[in-house]
Amino acid sequence: MIENTIEKIKIFLLDSAKSELLKEDVEILEKALECRKSDIEKAENTSDEYFVKLLGNFQESKKDVEQINNALKKIKEYLE
Repeated sequence: MIENTIEKIKIFLLDSAKSELLKEDVEILEKALECRKSDIEKAENTSDEYFVKLLGNFQESKKDVEQINNALKKIKEYLE
């Protein structure tokens, strides 16, 4: 799915008339990012073993939050 979306982004950049191809995946990507962010927050706030194990290296995963927030912001701008 990720490779497919990357290809659609490349097509979009070359021909913005084909933006409908990208819109199909934007909602899925947004939900995936929100879930990842939620998992990181739950691991940090609850120390629940499930979420800590899910993330693997919590300190490395925690670094992703800023990038996730930036990506979600850009997705919201794109959808407006």
